Amino acid sequence: SIYQLNTLQTIFGAVVTIWGIVFVSSAKHSATLAKTRWGAHIHSEAEVRVADYQPKVHDRSKQRLRSFLGRSLTWVFLCLVIGTCVGVSLKVKDRTMSSILQTLMTFAFSSVWGKFAYRIVQLENKRTMSEFNKSLTMRLSFVKLFIFFFPLGNLAFLAPVSGKQCGNSMEEAAALLFRNDSKTSFRHSKDAVNITSSSHPIFLDWAETNLISFNRTPVEYALMKLTAIHLWGKGASNTNETCLKECYPSICEVDNDIMECTTSCYLAVDNAARTLYISHLVSMIVSIIVPSVLVLREVRAETAKSNEAYTLIQFEEKRSKIASYAYESYGGSYVEDFLNVILSFALLVTFWSVSPLMSLVGLVANLFEYRLLVYRMTWITCRPFPAGTAGIDEWIAVLDVVMYSAVCMSSLLLICVLSTELKRQSSTVQIGVAGAMILALFAVKVLLGVALHERPIDIATAIDQNRDFKDAYEVVKYRESRTMALGGARPSAKASAPGASTPA
Repeated sequence: SIYQLNTLQTIFGAVVTIWGIVFVSSAKHSATLAKTRWGAHIHSEAEVRVADYQPKVHDRSKQRLRSFLGRSLTWVFLCLVIGTCVGVSLKVKDRTMSSILQTLMTFAFSSVWGKFAYRIVQLENKRTMSEFNKSLTMRLSFVKLFIFFFPLGNLAFLAPVSGKQCGNSMEEAAALLFRNDSKTSFRHSKDAVNITSSSHPIFLDWAETNLISFNRTPVEYALMKLTAIHLWGKGASNTNETCLKECYPSICEVDNDIMECTTSCYLAVDNAARTLYISHLVSMIVSIIVPSVLVLREVRAETAKSNEAYTLIQFEEKRSKIASYAYESYGGSYVEDFLNVILSFALLVTFWSVSPLMSLVGLVANLFEYRLLVYRMTWITCRPFPAGTAGIDEWIAVLDVVMYSAVCMSSLLLICVLSTELKRQSSTVQIGVAGAMILALFAVKVLLGVALHERPIDIATAIDQNRDFKDAYEVVKYRESRTMALGGARPSAKASAPGASTPA
């Protein structure tokens, strides 16, 4: 049945979320070990300086003004994203057209913010490339995650309530949701004959699961009150009206006089998530293929004209001219390569419960994408200018935010979008189940963090030996300086060696 299928999707989504938690915890642990094993912390003192860094520009008032303008622009941009997405969801009811428009808006806003964020970070006058990349990562990541998530969250949680259907009674409100046409299909034809009007008891029973009232979901009740005073969506002329979420039955079946339906809200979120995810994958793959094609085409054209062997220096010059490894270039960049992969990961772990087929598409597409990244880094990028860094802690923080958001979103999708037996329970039970699911997944994340906190024995031993060596060296150095200060003879080489005994 539909309830059983959606329950399996919920379980599958929970398993995928747990996998995401394990993956992020393992990545964090591996990054910490690599940072310790390779001594990455020492690179913070010898990092590459930003080319346009201005050492003399340190006016605090100007710096505060630039920081304020950056934050203000960020909030104005987010408000523009929210207003546009809500307006489109209220005006466009066709699922296919809505999915296309939401995807186009996501890519448009993402591209515009990519340019704004880079200019804002340039105004901050960062000294090293590590500081510049970290600031750019934070400004890009969280805003782009919001740009990707909000349109889908709006379709799942806000649009059904802001576009509610109201009537003076349950029968009148249910009549607005009833569709006796091709848009509603029953899996068992014998059941379609029984339900021919909105006044049928089975349909009224199903419509009650979409009721917006304080007794069911407090958040929906608050949104309904906002719409009543025209602050959000359509206003109701009478606050005592019975209002139902604008989730029309699309694919239904009746089992034991209980109507189970896949609603238009579910299909809208499913279509939008799949459209956005596939478009994102295609855009990433195209962005990797294009520079490779351009560079190889130029090389072959020049080789055909000169009939001479193309040297490595010539190839490097052509690669640097067409596909340099820099922000907003064909050759990709440190920030963009990381962010594209994380956005793909975020969409998967958040909306797998709604669209399980995304897992199969993601598996094949990501394998192909990674091989293309390897090819581009090896043959096109060749080797970016080496730059020391103290680690990728900023990306670990972004992954943590992704997992926290995925846990909360997947729990809300269970009670707001998926059609399960939970739909027929009270709001207290629904919120309790969602809260328990969130706490259980958070507990898994905490326990994994504790379990993976301990360092391997070889790394712990190496750290202890390094510290013992440094302590012994400091002791010898101090004794040597004291001897020289007192005018004594310089200690012998044997006495100066770390760990060697020195006369008092």
